[in-house]
Amino acid sequence: MGRYRRILLHAGLSKTGSTSIQASCARRAGPWREEGVEYPPFVWRDEAHDNHSLPLTLAAAAAPQRYIPGLRQRFGDDLPALVEHGRRWLDALLAAGGDTLLLSTELLENFDGGDAGGLRRRLAAHCDELQVLACIRSPRDGLESLLQERLKAGVVLQPGDLVGRTRRKVENLQAGFGGALRLLNYHELYRQPGGLVGAFLAAAGLPPGRDDATGSPVDNPRMSMACYQLMRALNEAFPRQRVAEHGVARHPQDLNVLLELPGEPLCLDGEVGADVEAGLREEAAWLAARLDSPLPVHTPRAPAQPWCAQALAVLPAVLARLEPAALRRAAGVFLAAEAAALAASYPDTAARLRAVAADPGRA
Repeated sequence: MGRYRRILLHAGLSKTGSTSIQASCARRAGPWREEGVEYPPFVWRDEAHDNHSLPLTLAAAAAPQRYIPGLRQRFGDDLPALVEHGRRWLDALLAAGGDTLLLSTELLENFDGGDAGGLRRRLAAHCDELQVLACIRSPRDGLESLLQERLKAGVVLQPGDLVGRTRRKVENLQAGFGGALRLLNYHELYRQPGGLVGAFLAAAGLPPGRDDATGSPVDNPRMSMACYQLMRALNEAFPRQRVAEHGVARHPQDLNVLLELPGEPLCLDGEVGADVEAGLREEAAWLAARLDSPLPVHTPRAPAQPWCAQALAVLPAVLARLEPAALRRAAGVFLAAEAAALAASYPDTAARLRAVAADPGRA
């Protein structure tokens, strides 16, 4: 039976740079192999994967489709062969043995007790040390990033529904992997000289490899509040998941032109109620108690008026590039309502918004 000195399993929680970590590990796979570290590829029908979400789920889950929506629709009649391929892939890895095996998946957080326990026992039987690594991000910071990401994809999330999300995922990992779980502070890693990726590799005791392009994830700056509010209104008017109902053609990132609107960056202050604020603080305290270093403390700020002079100056040109026309008309409706709400406090801003709302397609 093959055996490793250690097996490292990266449980990539959402919005913690998992894609960047996985891509970096894939680049290092060749040089690492010479140093005794195996970051194995997974290839199915000429499609290569930089991470192991698919094969580990196929190999470890009693019903893989529970964790991968659309799995059967995507692979159809090929699914049984794919499942068998994933199981043989893991069998071969564990049989090979060696010094260090590194695996990374973004689905581990969802595994139920039976599937997680089965995977833990299977991996532990083939190594002297099993370590499960997960990066933890401030709930507020992660929530703002997630809201932005999903808005750009045409999906509106309710912040209140997501409070406690990271805690639940950590609790699930704790239940499945117990003492093998090690939590890392995302913010501490991000601030290190080598950036998130380099600091993650160092924390895991992995060599930097010949490719030293570590750094942090691709810059993903916060959208402005003007962009956030307008994008949210358009997605609520014409949800991308309900095109059959409203008849307006939508596609991913079709609102990205709105990202050009400048101004104060997205911040939940003033956008959510006291119950959500309290829930985020409670969740952050729970997570911080399980880390070796504190999470950032949020300092509330007074809600800013989103329509700064720079945003108003470019708004007509931005809307003129928004397609289809139904989205521009919906933008006009939203801006007219904004103008009415701001008329008493910001009459000049309201007047400019009304002018744009009257003809949102004119540059």
